[in-house]
Amino acid sequence: MRDKNQQISIPFKIIISLKADLHDSKVKIYHGDLIESLEGTQEIDLEIDLCFNSDDKEIKLLEVSGFSADPLPNIKIEKILINGYDVKQFRDLLSFDMKDNQYVKNQSISGTELIDFNGVLYIDTEMHSDRMRWFPMTCSKERSDIIYNNSILNCQSSYGCFGGFDCTHDPLWQTFELDHGDHDIVALGCSFTAGTGIMKEKSWPSLLAGGGKRSVLNLGVPGAGCDSVLVNLKNILEKKINFNKIIILLPDMGRRLLRFKKNGLYFNFTLVPNMKFDDQPHFNIFFDKDEHQEIIKKAHRKMILANTTRRDTRIVHRIVSCLEAAGVDFFISSWSDGVYEVLKSCTNNKNLLPKFNEENDRSIGIDGVHPAEHIHEKWARSIGKQIGLGK
Repeated sequence: MRDKNQQISIPFKIIISLKADLHDSKVKIYHGDLIESLEGTQEIDLEIDLCFNSDDKEIKLLEVSGFSADPLPNIKIEKILINGYDVKQFRDLLSFDMKDNQYVKNQSISGTELIDFNGVLYIDTEMHSDRMRWFPMTCSKERSDIIYNNSILNCQSSYGCFGGFDCTHDPLWQTFELDHGDHDIVALGCSFTAGTGIMKEKSWPSLLAGGGKRSVLNLGVPGAGCDSVLVNLKNILEKKINFNKIIILLPDMGRRLLRFKKNGLYFNFTLVPNMKFDDQPHFNIFFDKDEHQEIIKKAHRKMILANTTRRDTRIVHRIVSCLEAAGVDFFISSWSDGVYEVLKSCTNNKNLLPKFNEENDRSIGIDGVHPAEHIHEKWARSIGKQIGLGK
């Protein structure tokens, strides 16, 4: 979890593609210590090294001079790459401060892609701080801070976010903030807990909420392994979140949490055996596009070659020991046969819930991957009495 007020300073690279339509004019472009001249229909790519400082209201990209009082000549911004990522809707990030122009009142222009005045082009970091700071998963200056997937926040779909046909996010660039309020239940797990690919109100945490009768803090993290669950459990206990009971649905073995430190921040990556290495749809200022992919691929290969069963078995034991030592009211289960067998060997019958989807029902949700709604409903009914919610 990253505090929005925490100060950061992140270097990054930008490439701005410009296309001139200057007729008989000739203009100069200043970026950093360099000067470029543009004339006619010339096209140019400017490579600029920048730094994002969380205190800054804007980042200067370039300055333009040489435009005369003529409405026709212009320079169009064709494309912007940040750290190798093609920035969609880059216009929204930009502002242009007119200066040294004849016969017109100089002003600031937001959301522009066309330069036809003298002035300075900026990234408006005050207006777009959330977008500039955004990363697909939580990152923090604390090494063992809580883990969450920012990519699923504020999804307006009626289904648990999986990038489906009606998947839109509003606001787009939300980052996770831990709810320190009072909760009846804290739910920990992977995508089965997050409710990926099924109707939101039909996921087992939503069903236990009873239509708003109980407060449920859902910390399901798609792709999470047992190690991620352990990290989040420790955070819940150490940050003294107020709750009545914890319910954990553990994922399968063979998953791995990768934590990578760069520029004073710890970044989280969840790795699963059948992981796809698709390009991230949004840019980030923290990693070069190729660097980001290489880090994940290298860690994924190492994970596949390692024997994770012994490691994950130890982690399951540590989760149960941590819960018992904390003296909290907890209940635990898994959808994995292997993990459930480990739980049976180290968990009191009072705390061990029935296995999720014990009948191995193959029905799936709208995403074509995760268990269908009625499987969640059946499990939620089966555990109600044991966890103290009645039949």
